[in-house]
Amino acid sequence: MAKPARKGKEPEAPQLRTLWRARLRFAGDGKAKEEFLFREQDDFSAAAVTAQQLLERSAAAHMAGAEIVAVERVAQLWN
Repeated sequence: MAKPARKGKEPEAPQLRTLWRARLRFAGDGKAKEEFLFREQDDFSAAAVTAQQLLERSAAAHMAGAEIVAVERVAQLWN
């Protein structure tokens, strides 16, 4: 028989303990490069999907024709 869940405790969400960096390139200007940092699980595939979603939500990056050229792990977060 399964144990009932403790009152007041919610199921644990995945810990977002890895800091990732997405590097961007802008259309029309090969010199202009930007980057943004975000947290995601320690899985490259999930991080790449999250980076793309964040880019698509940014109206400014969309208007400037930005595309992701790299996603790299920056650090493990301990707190």
